[in-house]
Amino acid sequence: MTTKKDQIAARITFIQEQSQELLHDMRDMADHTFEIDSLRERVKEIEADTRELADMIDCALTMFENSIGVDAHGGNERLLFLLAIEQLRKSANAYKREHGGKL
Repeated sequence: MTTKKDQIAARITFIQEQSQELLHDMRDMADHTFEIDSLRERVKEIEADTRELADMIDCALTMFENSIGVDAHGGNERLLFLLAIEQLRKSANAYKREHGGKL
């Protein structure tokens, strides 16, 4: 036969166990929240890098287009811009490989 004191002690033990489980769950949630926040920051960094890369490509293409108008006979300026665009493409491809194929 269980006494009232034993029932209260059992109830207190149960509440303590439940509290420990809840505390553990809350810690897990805090860890996941931190991971999500870290991923959001990384996404922002990648987006900024992507915008910078797009600006570089746009600038190089504009320079190339302008060089064709200035030097329509294919002189050194045109060759330099072609080489610059090729180097930019290589850099963009390396960036894509580094970031899982995504710009």
